[in-house]
Amino acid sequence: MQKPKIESGIASYDSSEIMLSLMPEGGCKCWPTPSVASVGCSIRCIHPISNWSCGSKAAWCTNVGAWCQALMIPVIILLSTLVPWKAQAQNSLEDDWLALVALYDSTSGYQWRNNDNWSGATDTMPDAQTLDSWYGVTVDMQAGRVSELRLGDNRLNGKLPPQIGKLTHLEYLGLRDNYLSDEIPSEIGWLTHLKYLSLWSSDLVGDIPAEIWTLTELKVLNIGDNYELGGIIPPEVGNLTALDTLIVNWGKVSGGLPEEIGSLSNLRLLEIQQNQLVGKLPSSMTNMSQLAHLNFQGQELCAPREAAFQAWLASVDEVYGETCSVDRFPSHLGARIECTDGKAGEFECKNVELLSHLSKKDMGAEHRILVNDIWGWTDPETNQEYALVGKENSVAIVDVTDQMNPVYLGSLPSHDPEAVAIWRDMKVYRNHMFVVADAQGRENGMQIFDLTQLRGVDRATLPATFIETANYQGIGSAHNVFVHEETGYAYLAGSRGGRGRCGVGLHIVNVQDPMNPTFAGCHHEPQVGRSFSPGYVHDVQCVIYRGPDATYHGREICVAPSETAINIVDVTDKSNTVSVAVMTYPLVAYSHQGWFTDDHRYFIANDELDEANFRDSFTFRGTRTLFWDLEDLDDPILLMEYFSPVKTTDHNLYVRGNYAYLSNYESGLRILDIEDISNPVEVAYFDTDPVSNRVSFEYGAWSSYPHFKSGIVVVSSMEQGLFVLQPTTLTITGAEQDVEVPEAFSLGGNYPNPFNPSTRITFDLPASAEVTLLVFDTQGRLVKALPGQQFGAGARKSIEFSGEGLASGTYVYRLMAVMEHDAAVRAGVMTLVR
Repeated sequence: MQKPKIESGIASYDSSEIMLSLMPEGGCKCWPTPSVASVGCSIRCIHPISNWSCGSKAAWCTNVGAWCQALMIPVIILLSTLVPWKAQAQNSLEDDWLALVALYDSTSGYQWRNNDNWSGATDTMPDAQTLDSWYGVTVDMQAGRVSELRLGDNRLNGKLPPQIGKLTHLEYLGLRDNYLSDEIPSEIGWLTHLKYLSLWSSDLVGDIPAEIWTLTELKVLNIGDNYELGGIIPPEVGNLTALDTLIVNWGKVSGGLPEEIGSLSNLRLLEIQQNQLVGKLPSSMTNMSQLAHLNFQGQELCAPREAAFQAWLASVDEVYGETCSVDRFPSHLGARIECTDGKAGEFECKNVELLSHLSKKDMGAEHRILVNDIWGWTDPETNQEYALVGKENSVAIVDVTDQMNPVYLGSLPSHDPEAVAIWRDMKVYRNHMFVVADAQGRENGMQIFDLTQLRGVDRATLPATFIETANYQGIGSAHNVFVHEETGYAYLAGSRGGRGRCGVGLHIVNVQDPMNPTFAGCHHEPQVGRSFSPGYVHDVQCVIYRGPDATYHGREICVAPSETAINIVDVTDKSNTVSVAVMTYPLVAYSHQGWFTDDHRYFIANDELDEANFRDSFTFRGTRTLFWDLEDLDDPILLMEYFSPVKTTDHNLYVRGNYAYLSNYESGLRILDIEDISNPVEVAYFDTDPVSNRVSFEYGAWSSYPHFKSGIVVVSSMEQGLFVLQPTTLTITGAEQDVEVPEAFSLGGNYPNPFNPSTRITFDLPASAEVTLLVFDTQGRLVKALPGQQFGAGARKSIEFSGEGLASGTYVYRLMAVMEHDAAVRAGVMTLVR
């Protein structure tokens, strides 16, 4: 056996290991790993080409231990006289090649998405030009070393080998979106020239190695979205003063943030959300003068309330996370709290009383589960009022009939238990709740729940776990749902999965029989949505149009905010929807949501990101709300922009009568008097999270439901739960808000008439009734019958009739309404033209 070659008393050195290169017959290469503390050795032997264990050479390799032991004493003496060992590194292009071969073998390189020039080239040492031609590899020709390795989203499947540490000239290591499914090797700490490191979303496990925090040249460190990656963020993070971007999110990182993180004065983006971090953000973070984006939500970590820290926080463009003792206020029940001197208890207010508050904990939401959307249902038999409150994993159902003592009845969980989503939306039609969740990649469908089951809930055994009564599987997930109660169609916005019929555009479902929903059509407008999701619809409201544009009277018109613009759509014919107009406006950032005024003349809309994305334009302005004039649907006009007295991020808004109800996250519910539409005035507000008013959407008022006949407004607040509120000075409150009830059952005719392929028959009801439509030809023969549908009392109710299967001609129709104590029939004539 040949002795190892010693140069100046040291074998070739590889960072924290001393590599004694020994090449016996057969090509076995052994690395004795010395322990300075114990003056001992362990032996690692591999074949440099195959990267396999030496097998029969293993016995020979153990003999190397004697040489290693003999060498350790002089080596240690010499090392004690040298400045950092790293300066003695003798790595070469051959070491880079061996490291790449090890990576290829340990991550199933033959199955990579792209392995150009790797396959079949790992058994012979290449020159620099050849190695540079390998997919994802860049060689610094001047240094003769590999400087970049870009293999993101390339289907690497296996473990990151320790030999990765031999790439000591590497400046860029990008391995995001792979399947590495093991720990990050500590040898990564040998990559002392690394400036960019991304292992994002790669199924990594274990703890973050301490060696990462020694890579002082790093500008970008992204090891987020590895759900099983834990450990801590140690004080050594302060060594990484060159960092511009630090992403360590969606994992199991625990403990607190060290004060030393404040040394990262060049940091512009910090994402540490959805871990297991606890405590307060360190006060030293105020030294981060360049920080523009901060996300620390979803854990027991909060921002200090001190004025200096809050002032710094306000200077950060985008902040997602809560302020400490945004104390999750306990539930308040049993007594009304008046708004006096601008306060109702802890909450800032104007002309709004707090009737009750139910914390999210008391609605079954664990700490990391947030509350989102809200809707309401009034039982037509009992007149009991219910708030339907979205949570990330379910829908909470709360009886708010006793306004000062709401009762949490229980929750309807997701169809798919893994469908946990911050976005959940609910609407009601014919006593059924329709629920969607934006849980991409999950097949949650559209859940349907028969709300009349609430009549039989045993209140002695609350809370209950409800079970859906039907599920529409034409989609996997959706961002929002709107159910048009006049027509019985559901419009799903931002849908994905399922059968993929409509992409991310409008997905239309016939729910006239709630237990048997059927696909009805799609709408796709390529002028809206972003480049990576053209046609995407974010939200929608549909009406039977009765506004000033006579061309569209009686047509079913939807207005759909769609990220980059707002789309007006005629959906009367579900199989042939037509874009009427696309509405654009200045400083569009994210066209989010909106609602018609009752007369259909105006549409009031919001943009969720304009205050954040165009911060300079909003320096002296508050939250912006857009007022559109729809006198001519083909040519809508932006009538005006309203700016709130307080600048925060806006979310959902609804209109009832002369009032618009705006949910503006951190500044809470804001109520506008819109009787003079050209001069809206804020007449009331209630701040559900009264700690700060920032441009942020991580806590505060998500949405409201102002449509109860009792006059209450229920508000969902992400961290605080459910609020039951009573505006006090609105000119239309309480019973006065009831829709005027007609005195008798009357027929309003049908429009269009003549028609093809469908027409809508309108009528007024003095009481709740089951309405049936019968259609006869001129010979008196029954040619079509629509099954009975349940309608509540009110004016301008309608039924859509399709002439499918009928010949051209004149038809007589009879509309029969069966009420509790009465029944009546009305008749009309319609003409079908083919």
